[in-house]
Amino acid sequence: STIELVNTKKISYSMAAQYIKNEVFWQKSALERWPNRPHVISEHGMSWRRLYAEYHISEQFERYYPSKCGTNLNSLVHEVGYAKPFVQTIKFRQLRAEINLSRVLGDFQNLQTLDLTYGNRETGMGYEKSTFGMKIKDALSLSR
Repeated sequence: STIELVNTKKISYSMAAQYIKNEVFWQKSALERWPNRPHVISEHGMSWRRLYAEYHISEQFERYYPSKCGTNLNSLVHEVGYAKPFVQTIKFRQLRAEINLSRVLGDFQNLQTLDLTYGNRETGMGYEKSTFGMKIKDALSLSR
């Protein structure tokens, strides 16, 4: 098949999300990008496209680091915007404190489940106490 010839790593998520509906493409993309993650398609509405979108969104949030001028948040808002129609469940295994979730997730019309853990699993020598735990600002952001 033609999909087997496609290098999925060379196609941006924003481009693929807009134009590619083929489930075989999304399956190949997910298996190549996350070979060690479980791919339980039944937990994602039997859709590889949805699985990919939900994993991608989780990864974008988990890697997010705030910038003083707000460009990182703007980039996050832009990137996750392409996944909105497909995402129903988001699981954050680690989330930094003080991210404006209402700004980023506010328009997710199909979101049914949000499972989040505040903290940083891969701290190492860059430990910052302020990035751990849920803050009042985070609770207020979620309530919007």
